[in-house]
Amino acid sequence: MNRVTQKAGFRRELMAARRRRASVANPEQATFSGTVSALDRKAPSFCLALGKLLLLAAIALPSWHARAANVFFELPLKSSDVAYSAGTSKIYVTVPSAAGQPHGNRLVEINKFSGAIERSVFVGSEPGVIAVAHDGSFAYVGLDGAAAVRRVDLATMTSGLQFSLGRPDWSETFYVDDMRVLPGLSDSVVVSRRNDTTIPWHEGVAVYDSGVPRPITTPPQSGPNSIALLDASTVVGYDNTSTAFGLWRMAISADGIRVLEHVDNVLNGNDHRIVTNAGTVFSTSGVAVDGATFQALGSFGSAGPIVPEAMPGMVAIIGNDGASVQIFDRFLFSSTRTITLPSVNGTPKRASSCGPACLVFDTALDRVVIVLIDYDSIFLGTFD
Repeated sequence: MNRVTQKAGFRRELMAARRRRASVANPEQATFSGTVSALDRKAPSFCLALGKLLLLAAIALPSWHARAANVFFELPLKSSDVAYSAGTSKIYVTVPSAAGQPHGNRLVEINKFSGAIERSVFVGSEPGVIAVAHDGSFAYVGLDGAAAVRRVDLATMTSGLQFSLGRPDWSETFYVDDMRVLPGLSDSVVVSRRNDTTIPWHEGVAVYDSGVPRPITTPPQSGPNSIALLDASTVVGYDNTSTAFGLWRMAISADGIRVLEHVDNVLNGNDHRIVTNAGTVFSTSGVAVDGATFQALGSFGSAGPIVPEAMPGMVAIIGNDGASVQIFDRFLFSSTRTITLPSVNGTPKRASSCGPACLVFDTALDRVVIVLIDYDSIFLGTFD
């Protein structure tokens, strides 16, 4: 698909999104409160003439004053992770116990067009990492308090299967470092595991089917803490805790997961995480790597939570203060626009796409921020 066709398809999706957004907050549906004066009752003919003058004047005004429509919602919500399901078109957030009532220790569902919390469900002690099935059937939540994984049915928003990450012959307790649901296999997850008592704390990558581990896992101690899927049977991972900063390519099979390749120092930096899109590995350090060759493709020159394909051919990076979103050309690595979020502050933690021209991130100051990006403001220069 060429860029023109891709953009045309994107515009159709965006227009549908705008219609849904308008149904949530349509100015024409607003209720007027007040009184009508005698002058107001004589105003229609005057307003009509004034409207014609304003219309003539508006024709000569730059379009960016009238057409830019970037919208964002800011929710006061303590969070551990954010995710999105294309299957349900909803955003999901894990809320730790410190948030208290009514959302502590729950998975909450948020409407991206209104910013409203629609449903929530108790999942267990200290929910953290979220992994959502591609078909929108299930979400899996890592429980840092229970050292387990909880599965949630997203259709009914009910908690179901809970399983630990160890086996009976292992004495240590393992926790979720990162997790992904396998494409086409909503009952199966791949998990990067950690212990909570020793250094190094990596405990290998494993695959679980309905809570049952496949026998073959990757080795413990040295291994990837952040993982992402290249395709249905290939996982890439990044070691963000050692100075080697290794990249791993791993193959999933019926009996587990094995390391195919390991290279050091292609990426660098502690605590950075990776995501993938169309065969490319993107790091929150701002570097992109070819997933097939592990060769660096370039750097965006900016670090922060990263959202590939936030718009066609574009990458979004959340600024370090959470008050801006920088848009880059994916292939040229050049900045195209910066979206300012005046009231937002706090170091951004994690980010996710939430569908066409939509991204969501959370901050260290207990905010969840949803940004709906206007197509014209990026591609046609109409920006406020």
